[in-house]
Amino acid sequence: MELPNSPSPFVSSTGPLRNTNSVIPLRRSSSRLRPYPSPLAGALPWTAARQSHYESLVTRLTASANFPLSWVDNPIWIEFCDEFLPSAKVPTRRVLTSRLLHNEIKHFRAQAIQQTAGGDATMQADGWTGLNNHHLLAFMIRANCAVHTACVLNTSQERKTANKFLEHIEEVIKHIKTTWQVEHAAFTSDASGESRAARIMLLAKYAYLIVLDCYAHQVSVL
Repeated sequence: MELPNSPSPFVSSTGPLRNTNSVIPLRRSSSRLRPYPSPLAGALPWTAARQSHYESLVTRLTASANFPLSWVDNPIWIEFCDEFLPSAKVPTRRVLTSRLLHNEIKHFRAQAIQQTAGGDATMQADGWTGLNNHHLLAFMIRANCAVHTACVLNTSQERKTANKFLEHIEEVIKHIKTTWQVEHAAFTSDASGESRAARIMLLAKYAYLIVLDCYAHQVSVL
């Protein structure tokens, strides 16, 4: 069944929804006129604290929804903010990547350290190669019933040897003791040859540690 003729390709029982022939600006224009006042305009004063909280939520939304970093430059999002958050300064991709993401990481890292300080921690390590051919080595700790990423190292230019892996393990042990303020109690890693050799050497140097093989990797190998 054909739809009735309408000046807009979007129609409903009450008529066209909107005119899609208008050009949407890429960034907000200060001279733009609204057809009607925003229902939220003037509801609360837009302070520096609210702007900071708004930027924090935009950054968290980017991560939680797995949005591309360029989404903040989307013209529909800018139009939405222009209509319902007229006093907000919409962050650009450059601001998001150069300032906001770093601020959120610092905030969550400080919060995690506060939650784990003074406890005992177990540590695990695993490496992988990304689509960009960068080999990353991640160290995670579990303390006070919470798991956190302690650090991620780019080892793309290194040889994968047991001695080098042991060196990284010892560096991270010192890091979590001084920065995270936790006592290291146990360690595990994947089931590769250099990882197993590094764990043997680790146990020989730190006899108080519980050093275990990774059950999941063993099952995967089988």
